[in-house]
Amino acid sequence: MLSDKFFLLSTDLGTNESNNPVPFTDLNPYELTQQDYIKRIEPATYATVRGENLLKVLNAIIKVLFSHVHNPAMDIENQFAYKDGNSLKLLRETLENDILNKSIRIN
Repeated sequence: MLSDKFFLLSTDLGTNESNNPVPFTDLNPYELTQQDYIKRIEPATYATVRGENLLKVLNAIIKVLFSHVHNPAMDIENQFAYKDGNSLKLLRETLENDILNKSIRIN
C-alpha cells in the first residue's frame, strides 16, 4: 500500500471514549469522499504512536527520577553537568516527531 495517509477505523462507536468520534452515521457507508476524510474523519482520529521511541522517553524520565539528587540552589534545567537530565532534555526537543506518526491515523 502506498498513501500519504493511512486510516485504521472501527465503526463500533460503543467503545470510543473520544469527545469527537468519527460521525459514521452521517457518512455514506459505501463511498467516502476526499472531503469526508479531510473534514470529518482526520480531525476525529489520532496519530499512531511509535512504541519504541515512547519507551526511550519513559526510560529517560525514570532514570532522571531515580538518579536526581536535590541541589537546593539549582533546578534540573540549569544542571548542565547532569548527564541523565541532558539526555532527557534532548529527547524532549524532538518528542512529538519521534513518537507520533501523523500519517497513520486511528480512531
